[in-house]
Amino acid sequence: LSELEEQNEKNQKTIIQLQSEVISKRDEEIKEMKESLQSAVQSAVQSTVETGMKSYASVVTKSCKNAFAPKRICSALQTVAENTERKKNVIIYGVEEKESEALSTVVEDILEKIDERDSW
Repeated sequence: LSELEEQNEKNQKTIIQLQSEVISKRDEEIKEMKESLQSAVQSAVQSTVETGMKSYASVVTKSCKNAFAPKRICSALQTVAENTERKKNVIIYGVEEKESEALSTVVEDILEKIDERDSW
């Protein structure tokens, strides 16, 4: 009986040792799978980001070329200049014109009276 108990104890120790080895191997496999998955995800994300950055860069480059084309700049400046000039246009009603009067003097006097002389 004692011999059987010793054999049983020895078998149990062997089973425990084998289970520990199985657990260690599974832990290693899980670790390897985790590293492999992380590497694959990192690679996929990096690829996606690089593609996105290339796409964004090409869009920005194209739109900057179009936005800063000399013809577009000249057109924008011309529009601004025209709008600025139009702001200076004045129509004055009800002023009698006389042949001997200088029209610019009459207009300057009127603008001074309404306190707009400095704007011109």
